[in-house]
Amino acid sequence: MKKTTRILWMMVMLLSFSIQPSNAQFGNILKKAKKVLSGETENSSNQTQSTEGQVTATFIPIASGGSMSNPFAEDVNVELLGCYGIDNPDSQNYGHVYLVLKVKLLKPIDNSILLGGEVLNKKTCAIDQEGNIYYHDYPSVGEKYDVMEGVAVKIKMKDLAFLNVKKTTKILQSIRLTTRVGSIRESIEFRDVPILWNVVPEE
Repeated sequence: MKKTTRILWMMVMLLSFSIQPSNAQFGNILKKAKKVLSGETENSSNQTQSTEGQVTATFIPIASGGSMSNPFAEDVNVELLGCYGIDNPDSQNYGHVYLVLKVKLLKPIDNSILLGGEVLNKKTCAIDQEGNIYYHDYPSVGEKYDVMEGVAVKIKMKDLAFLNVKKTTKILQSIRLTTRVGSIRESIEFRDVPILWNVVPEE
């Protein structure tokens, strides 16, 4: 009986020793797994930050109010002098809104610039704070203006006015101005631009 008990006890001891290394190995495996998972998580967060960090457009402040993004600023300098509202002879509550720009070519690209119209399936438009969208007359057709390299040219875009804008509208939250000059086909964007109703722009 005693021999049987001793044999059983020895077997239990051997089993316990054989299990401990297995547990230790299992613990090491778990630690490695945690490191791998944490590494993946860190990489995933970095990728997210990288994706979120990509800036599709850089907006700079405008002296007259709001901000703008010019994707071809190295080639053409564009300055918004103001956004002006004029009366609509056919309405007391709605008017037309047009932009006044100062444009200067920084490189010998072309001797004219086409503003407005449709470029790369995008049309020039403006959106007020209520979400109403406004277009100029014949939204698929732009207007050509003469420009020169190194010389700032003032452009009053009355022919490309946004039509039938509520006179109670004080700010256009977004303006997209499609542009073609030389081989450039891009859109200039403006944000939070105040409307100057019944104000005559400076000459």
